[in-house]
Amino acid sequence: MRQHIIPKSVLKNFTDDKGHLYCFDRDRDVIYSTTPNRAFRQKDMYTFKTKDGESVYQGEERLSRLEGGFQQAITKILDNTRLGNLPQFNSEEIDTIRLFLMVQLRRSRTMRKRMQPEGDKLFYNSLGKGIRKIKDVNRGHVVGKEFEVLLDLVNRKEDLCQYALVNAITGPLPNALRTKGICIGLVEDSKRVALAIGENPVIVVREGDISISDPRAEIFMPIASDVVVSLAGTNEHRSLVKIDHMVSDINGWIVNQSDTVATRSDTLTKDLRIRWKRSRRR
Repeated sequence: MRQHIIPKSVLKNFTDDKGHLYCFDRDRDVIYSTTPNRAFRQKDMYTFKTKDGESVYQGEERLSRLEGGFQQAITKILDNTRLGNLPQFNSEEIDTIRLFLMVQLRRSRTMRKRMQPEGDKLFYNSLGKGIRKIKDVNRGHVVGKEFEVLLDLVNRKEDLCQYALVNAITGPLPNALRTKGICIGLVEDSKRVALAIGENPVIVVREGDISISDPRAEIFMPIASDVVVSLAGTNEHRSLVKIDHMVSDINGWIVNQSDTVATRSDTLTKDLRIRWKRSRRR
C-alpha cells in the first residue's frame, strides 16, 4: 500500500496551474515533474502485520482522521489569511494544528530513523519478558513449545518494531505543545516568491537547549506556497505576519533537511538545487 509522507491535501497547495509539482531529489540529483497523488509516497509506512500475517492499517486510519481535521483548519487559514484576516480557532482546531505539526515532524524519514531504536527496545523487552515467564513456569528451563513461542517472537521482530514505530508516529499531542500559541505567516507578493514543501517540512527553531515549550522556541511549516503556520509564543498568542523577506531562508532550511523538495515552479526548483549544491561545496 502506497502511503504519503505528506498528505495530498497539503501538496496540492504547492502545485502550478496545471496541478503539477516540480521536485528535486537530492540523492539522485534529478529534477522531475509529478502530481500530489504520486509525490512523497512510500510503501507500507504505517502498516504492520499481526501474528497471523494480516496487514493492519490502524496507523493510516489515525492519520486519515487527523489529516481530515487539519484540512478543515487549512481551509479556514487560507480563506481568511489571503484576505488579510487572522482566523479565529476553537480549542479543538488549535490542538489539531499542534498535533499535525508534531506528527508531520515524526514521520519524516530522518525522524523515523531516529525513532527506530524504540522498536528494537520493544522487541527485546518483549523477548526478555517471554523468556523470564517461561523460566518461571519451567523452573529455569526453556523447552518444547515454549521454545517455539520464542522462535516465533524472534521471527516477528520486524513486525513488532514496525508496530512500535507506527504508534510513536501517531502518538498523542505532547503537553509541551499545548503551551504554544498560533502564528500565521503570509507571503504578500505571491506572484514573485513562493514557498517550497519538502519531505521534512517542519522547521524547529530554538536556541541552545531550551525546551520546546519555551516561548522563544518555534515550530512552523509551510501549508501552501504563500502561507506558513507556526506554533509560537505562549498559549494565548495569535498573530498574522508578513513573511516575504523570510521565504528564501525558509526554503533553504527545508532543502537542507529534506531529501526531496517540491515547488510550484520548475525555475524555483532549479534555483533551490543550485543553492543547495553551492552550500555543499563550502
